[in-house]
Amino acid sequence: MKRHIPATVWLLWAACLPVQAATTFDGTLREEGGGELRLVEAITTTPSETTLTRRVDEPTGAQRYASRTVLGADRVVWSVGAGHPAQRVTVEITSGEVIARDPSGRERWRAKPEAPLCLPELVADLAVQADAQVRDEEGLACLIPIDKAKKLAPLRLRRMADADDGSRRYVLQPGSLGMRLFFSRQTFTVSADGRRLLAADGQFEVARSLDGRLRYVDGTLVFRAPRELLKLPSALLGPARVP
Repeated sequence: MKRHIPATVWLLWAACLPVQAATTFDGTLREEGGGELRLVEAITTTPSETTLTRRVDEPTGAQRYASRTVLGADRVVWSVGAGHPAQRVTVEITSGEVIARDPSGRERWRAKPEAPLCLPELVADLAVQADAQVRDEEGLACLIPIDKAKKLAPLRLRRMADADDGSRRYVLQPGSLGMRLFFSRQTFTVSADGRRLLAADGQFEVARSLDGRLRYVDGTLVFRAPRELLKLPSALLGPARVP
């Protein structure tokens, strides 16, 4: 005989389930050549993890780029699911290792990070969390996964002079002569209290075209509503453990 479970018990059980809260941030990415792309980021939170998604669409609605970053307590997974074929990768990051896999799940390469990881979608978040280090004259050395080169490549993050309205400004630059061939620079404008990303300018992790050689978009991003910055887990902060 089946046991009847009162409706009140079901309601109490449902109330204990994790509730996801999603917030969406809509922006415009103006390409240097004059075109405009729509950039949308969304943050979803549960008791155990935070997920940041980014989508970049052309005016026609065609998708130019899409990424998903899942931030757990001691593990981060960054994946590019749409974009140029050379961009599509899943990168799993723990405190001691980075593992990159192709879309089928096959391992491509692995590395042991010796500095914080600056994922393209989370550079401003890292800059604010490491504000004491980026204020230093030499800035903060950080690493970005470059799947095409099968390695972690060096970049350097610095704080610039604040804007007249008090908002903070940071710049991400190549960390070696070799990286200057692939990355120019990117600047970020953050609210004076360090809680929201207002705008970004420079090179973006978005392909100019999905065909032919991979070349990145240079442009300016402005959010209609500033994107709230995230607290990064230890897996992204490297051996030095940014506070």
